[in-house]
Amino acid sequence: MRVLLLFYLAPVWTILAARLFLGEAFTRLRLTALGLALAGLAFTLGGPDILAAPLTAIDLLALSSGLAFALNNVAIRAGHGLPDAARAVAVFAGCALISLGFMSWNDQPVPALGAPHLLALVALALLWVLPGTLATFYGVARLDAGKAAILLLAELVVGVVSAVLVGGEALSLQEALGGALILTAAVIEALTESTGARA
Repeated sequence: MRVLLLFYLAPVWTILAARLFLGEAFTRLRLTALGLALAGLAFTLGGPDILAAPLTAIDLLALSSGLAFALNNVAIRAGHGLPDAARAVAVFAGCALISLGFMSWNDQPVPALGAPHLLALVALALLWVLPGTLATFYGVARLDAGKAAILLLAELVVGVVSAVLVGGEALSLQEALGGALILTAAVIEALTESTGARA
């Protein structure tokens, strides 16, 4: 839960980075939507108790991954004129380099993989990761970074619903309230963008 909460601070970094690098303005409605989304995350992930313990190395990795995800969204937006294939290669290469760096820092050996595992990884990359990445590029390149950040928070709601339907986990009232707040934030941001109303 701590890892999810720290990773999903990505919208905060996205809106700040979009302001710094893309010149996208802060608005009262956007800040309201962001506040609702973060409040929803807090409800969904258990409230303030999950941050009672000090940050660990795993927490820092989660925080850095959220920051990297946010900067990736801003870079996709900034490089919307580049071919999708070029941006996909850049993202995958960057992920590989960062992963290798963390593996070296953590002194973890690269696991030995047999042919079945390699084929499964190739199939996963070509049939799931690559199409998902290209779909993200298509959407993020056509939205401003702040709106994309809020809408991507719906991923957490999908994760919760999947855990209930597929994993057989129970959805508490607190988690349901958190999901409702996140969806409300997404609707506010979407309506703000579609009507052009900037406060």
